[in-house]
Amino acid sequence: MTAFVNSRRDALPGALPAKLRSMSRGKLAIAGLGALLAVGLSVLAFRQGPSAPSKGSATVADQTEQPSAPANKGPAAPARSAAEITELESPPSASDANEATILLEQADKLLDAGRYAEVIPVLDRLIARKPELRNDARLKTILLKTAASGDAKAGVDSFALLKGPMGEAGAALAYELTLMSDANVAIKKRAELWLRTKEFERASPLHVYTAVKLRSAKTCEDKHALLALAGNTGGKYVLEYLRELDKKSVCSPDALDDCFPCMRNDSKLKQAIEKVEGTPALER
Repeated sequence: MTAFVNSRRDALPGALPAKLRSMSRGKLAIAGLGALLAVGLSVLAFRQGPSAPSKGSATVADQTEQPSAPANKGPAAPARSAAEITELESPPSASDANEATILLEQADKLLDAGRYAEVIPVLDRLIARKPELRNDARLKTILLKTAASGDAKAGVDSFALLKGPMGEAGAALAYELTLMSDANVAIKKRAELWLRTKEFERASPLHVYTAVKLRSAKTCEDKHALLALAGNTGGKYVLEYLRELDKKSVCSPDALDDCFPCMRNDSKLKQAIEKVEGTPALER
């Protein structure tokens, strides 16, 4: 090893040969061995390839590819529900009360113009949108007028509302329709037939049902048997007919078939009238 170093040191550039001549043979040998060892290790490392990074460390490439964590901007806003999103996106609409007023005014205008058939779709929408308005006096007045009008289509469509969407209020209006002398004859007859059906009995409120039973009873005795029910039920329709019975309890020569003399046999009729008068009248 010393001979090899001595043979090669004269070929080194600059002042290195002189420095190497001043070193002892032992030091030269050690230096040579160190150089050979370093070369050997370099070759070995080159053949094995780059060493894998430890689990706790990351290469520069890895650090470049990993996205940086977003800055903390405080708590995230709560997600909106589908209903909230729809409500926010939907344009503001008129309130229900305002819509009802608009529709009733439109129905009145059409009624005044004699366009009866065009009134019904307006009322139909109003009832569908605001079913609690079925007992609204203005609505019922308009509907009775269209039902009693001479317009055949308006009469049929009005009666369909009375039997269907109007519910109990419709049954009461159908009863009133049968009492109107100036009502459309065909529609009035249709209402009279409906009042005799099981469908009407199921749809009508008790005070309307009782009034119809009183009027449709065939004989004076049949009507007399209903006086207790009439007194317990009450209502303006019942009271109106009880007063009619009271006026016709005495028969006149020209009205022998339209009187109810059995009512004079006791005081049940007067008791029923007094009982109904003493209770608040039911709204139709």
